[in-house]
Amino acid sequence: MLGPLDEFPVHQLPQPIARPGSSDRNFYDRSYFNAHDRTGNIFMISGIGYYPNLGVKDAFMLVRRGDTQTAVHLSDAIDQDRLNQNVHGYRIEVSEPLHKLRLILDETEGVAADLTWEGLFDVVQEQPHILRSGNRVTLNAQRTGVTGVVHRTPCGRRSSPSPADTRPNTLYAVYSSAKRQPEAVIRSPTRWLFRRGRKAAALTALLRSRTDAQAALELKEMEETAAAEKAKGSVKDTVGKATGDTKMQAEGKLDKAKGAAHNLAGDVKDAARDTKDE
Repeated sequence: MLGPLDEFPVHQLPQPIARPGSSDRNFYDRSYFNAHDRTGNIFMISGIGYYPNLGVKDAFMLVRRGDTQTAVHLSDAIDQDRLNQNVHGYRIEVSEPLHKLRLILDETEGVAADLTWEGLFDVVQEQPHILRSGNRVTLNAQRTGVTGVVHRTPCGRRSSPSPADTRPNTLYAVYSSAKRQPEAVIRSPTRWLFRRGRKAAALTALLRSRTDAQAALELKEMEETAAAEKAKGSVKDTVGKATGDTKMQAEGKLDKAKGAAHNLAGDVKDAARDTKDE
């Protein structure tokens, strides 16, 4: 897991830099670029992302020239060297941190690029992006961004050059880098309870983190979902019976049973439990 950055005093945790502080599989660290020329004839979107808990790194480039749009997607197993950002023929070279970068794509499926990006202003650190579900944090992200210019060599489909190749080699661009640490999202215990027919227990669980009105609305949505499953099952059962499709008929019976279980089994189980408690 060790990489070149581990030689420097930049650690925030007692572990290698390449290992994120969160064990969440969706943790990522990635950059995003977009650029266009003055005429609007050329528009480019590109990015690179590292997903250490998935063991993957990805990159892409999308180029639109006139009415022609071309996309390249690349993916590879992750490595531990964060100083050399690359995915196959795609790479980011940091000339001056937070100010000057070089983005290179070796010719891939007819698309190639060599772009030098320079910031026009100091980088801006945005406010943290935090989302919650009740009291649980489901997203904790931080993003930086800056506007700049890109000096380029002609890019796009090399096999079909356009008059845009003769225009000034300067694009106007936005660069953004994001670090995301989503907390592990635990499957809602309320839905687990509801699916097992325990509506009263599900409502009690909802009320721990929601108002009475919010809890009632969410429970109503669960009931509507159960009713929809039952109705869908009835349609499948009827069509399957009419057409002789035994597989569809079986699926219909299963859907109907699931919907009925949510509504009926819950009432019976909760009533029995309440009687026992008394």
